[in-house]
Amino acid sequence: MRSDSGVRKGKPADVLNAAFELTGRVPEVLTWIANGKSNKEIAVLLDRGQGP
Repeated sequence: MRSDSGVRKGKPADVLNAAFELTGRVPEVLTWIANGKSNKEIAVLLDRGQGP
C-alpha cells in the first residue's frame, strides 16, 4: 500500500519482501541492512531510487 507521499507502507516483512523480490536490488538492500538502515528508511530509499 502507498500513501500520497509515495512511501511504501505495511508490515516490516512486506517492505523487505518488496525490496528483495520486486525490485531486484538485493545487493543494495543487503548493504542498507548491514549499515543499520531501518525498514522505513529502506522503503524511502527504494521509493526514491537511491543507491546505498
